[in-house]
Amino acid sequence: MPFLLAWLMSLLIFINIPIKQIDPRVEPYYNEFMGIVKNECPNLETPRQFIVGFGTLRNEEIGLCYTYSVRREIKFDESFWEITPEYGRRQLVFHELTHCVLNVHHIDNNENYMNPYLIYIPESDLIEQLQQNARSVCNE
Repeated sequence: MPFLLAWLMSLLIFINIPIKQIDPRVEPYYNEFMGIVKNECPNLETPRQFIVGFGTLRNEEIGLCYTYSVRREIKFDESFWEITPEYGRRQLVFHELTHCVLNVHHIDNNENYMNPYLIYIPESDLIEQLQQNARSVCNE
């Protein structure tokens, strides 16, 4: 019984500890995204445990948002990141953050940054679409 109680206490402490680990290469895009989202939806609850980093992804995937019970994690494909220009990186980060922070799914529209394929969207459209997504989530 003491072991079970200690285990439960450890679990509760772990669940309540905020963790934010954002890879420095992604941090400027993360900060820009969160600034836009918080401006549109100031009361939005962000994940308490959030990890953003790099790895090797399979099946031509370039970024993935993983949703676990107590944390969210984004992984970007390292080799894709290295060959992608700044505007592509930014759009990819915004796309995955929209999944993980705003819980928005893919949109079957080639002119939307939430399309499942990375198709270049002009900066003004990217910002406007992100603002719309944030307002939609906030007004639900």
